[in-house]
Amino acid sequence: MQFGVTCQTCHGAVEAMTTVSARTGPTLTNDLLNVAGFHTAPPPLTMGWCVDCHREQNATRNARAPLDCITCHH
Repeated sequence: MQFGVTCQTCHGAVEAMTTVSARTGPTLTNDLLNVAGFHTAPPPLTMGWCVDCHREQNATRNARAPLDCITCHH
């Protein structure tokens, strides 16, 4: 956990995943599928999604989330 954000905040239940993915929030399509009994997997992580989130955290929470590739790819 860094800056008060757990892995599960962005990625969902990482302890149960074989491939880590992002939880980017609810959508109407996913909500309708869930109501119908279908459970959709979260979308895969992309560099843009991560960097955008870090930029947002830096701007709104005065964080210092890194924006370089080595953050995840080390």
